[in-house]
Amino acid sequence: MSLDGTHIFVVDDDVMNLAIVTSILRRGGATVYYDVWGANTLAQMKSLPHLDIVLLDLMLQRTKLSGYTIFDQIRS
Repeated sequence: MSLDGTHIFVVDDDVMNLAIVTSILRRGGATVYYDVWGANTLAQMKSLPHLDIVLLDLMLQRTKLSGYTIFDQIRS
């Protein structure tokens, strides 16, 4: 399946998971943006002209933020 032209934003606090996911998506042709800690997710997303999907780790254990909190912020 081709992901050419797809813009994906990934939020994960596990650097190894982030590297694997972004690598797979990029090999598929997607343009991938990411935030490692979730702290700047909203600001980064607002600066982008277009996103097709957000892949969000809900259990961000290395930060004070919860993935659920980020999800609620994105929705609002």
